[in-house]
Amino acid sequence: MPEGPEIQRAADALSKTIVGQQLTRIILRYPPIRRYQTQLQNQTINLIEARGKAMVTHFDQGLTLYSHNQLYGLWQTATPSTPLLKNRQLRLELGSDAASIRLYSATDIEFLTPSQLKQHPYLGKLGPDILDPSLVSQDIVDRLANPRFAKHNLGALLLNQGFLAGIGNYLRSEILFAAGLDANIRVEALTPKSRWRLGQVAIKIANQSYRHDGVTRPQSHYRALRQQGADYETARFWVFDRAGEPCYRCDHAIAMRSQNQRRFYFCSECQPSP
Repeated sequence: MPEGPEIQRAADALSKTIVGQQLTRIILRYPPIRRYQTQLQNQTINLIEARGKAMVTHFDQGLTLYSHNQLYGLWQTATPSTPLLKNRQLRLELGSDAASIRLYSATDIEFLTPSQLKQHPYLGKLGPDILDPSLVSQDIVDRLANPRFAKHNLGALLLNQGFLAGIGNYLRSEILFAAGLDANIRVEALTPKSRWRLGQVAIKIANQSYRHDGVTRPQSHYRALRQQGADYETARFWVFDRAGEPCYRCDHAIAMRSQNQRRFYFCSECQPSP
């Protein structure tokens, strides 16, 4: 499932393509939204923003398009002559004679009025976005002090979109490795130093992934491995999807276990169990 950095990069690309253009090409193939076909004609998209793992598209006459990619959704920038992607179901296309944006395969799509947007069950429960430029380490430390999170282990907490929006499975593994923390540690057991380090690392790793197309390691390390012949997937992560391979820090074998019904990758030497 795409995580916050991937959704933000998609929002950036869609914005460059379509924001400010009057819509003359509107294709709504997903049955629940087809009734908006006429209403969207000649409207303009004012803003496209990522909120956690969701995309929110604002139109000039008050409507908002909410979409969540889940496992299979995919946004594409295109021109009207660009062939449709194979093995994908087109859900919608919005654009002009010059350029369009297309959404494929997603099933969580709806148009919202301003009041519905404020009361949306997913958006309304989101915590601060991990990629929000105004988010600082102290904000995360303050949230860690909230009693409602005290009994959570870190593995569950970082997947909780009400704690921080936009963190998913690969970011969870990468953040906890970089912070030197095991996923089984409860929030209430964290030292002040560990809380501060977690806040710093979460922001750093998420923004690094956003800026560098999913790469969570320092660019110098990533480029060195690529020059040695490693492919993108091998070089991009510290631990995620690297079970059995040597840790880049200590050479101990990376391990994998199920954590909150999701794969969690870690180094038992760099992340000692509580």
